[in-house]
Amino acid sequence: METGRALVLYTASSSKKDKEALTSVLAALRSQKMAARAVERRKLSASHFRGAGVCVAVGGDGTFLYAAHFIPQGKPVIGVNSDPKRKEGYLLAATAKTFPTVLKKFLEGKAGIRELPTLECAVNGKRLPAFAVNEFYAGALKSYRTSRYEIVLGNRKEVHRSSGIIAATPQGVNAWARSAGMSIHIPAGSFAYVVREPYENKVFSDYRLKKGIIRKGQRLAIISKMKDGVVVADSLGEEFPLRFNDVVRVGLSGRTVRSVVP
Repeated sequence: METGRALVLYTASSSKKDKEALTSVLAALRSQKMAARAVERRKLSASHFRGAGVCVAVGGDGTFLYAAHFIPQGKPVIGVNSDPKRKEGYLLAATAKTFPTVLKKFLEGKAGIRELPTLECAVNGKRLPAFAVNEFYAGALKSYRTSRYEIVLGNRKEVHRSSGIIAATPQGVNAWARSAGMSIHIPAGSFAYVVREPYENKVFSDYRLKKGIIRKGQRLAIISKMKDGVVVADSLGEEFPLRFNDVVRVGLSGRTVRSVVP
């Protein structure tokens, strides 16, 4: 399989395990006579992927997500869990110990490829530059403030007060959305939403649109009733502001991330 060279993405860490994992991954690539360039994730840009046939993300799920946001469509990513006792690694195909085997299978064309669907988001009709591999969060900028918005699904709508709303991909329901109460299987071609900590009292009560599945071709609409709201993709830090009456629409995008699986 033609892969060119490898781009190795890692997160700077003082952890001995993390450093050993990076060293091990680079050694495995050299043993396969692959040229490799290691880049710390805070310095990553799209230009680093030029000439790279594969990206190896060494760290946790966050490092994988960071790589996924920059990698060009079609290039594969191999996720390596640098410390399985400390990192969940749901999106990751290997550990430092198993990486040489996974790499060999990949180079021989025997590894599987999982096409991870992503979500796109538009605010007032303008699509945001970020897409989400796991989830989009829409809500208050500061978590101790109440998120106020109107949720619209087809001809159904409700005004909510809560801790925000999460729109999640099928793989994303195993991340933040799960801790917010979403634990259902999402069919292929669909995504899900879940409301975080809905505030229900005499005025705001009996919410019916607290979580659910949104089918292919449908969109989740959120009308901000906040002056200082935000939309964030995959909790990676870039915040897109929401003002009063801004309209957010989330749906499946045409982009996938090619994740290598053993």
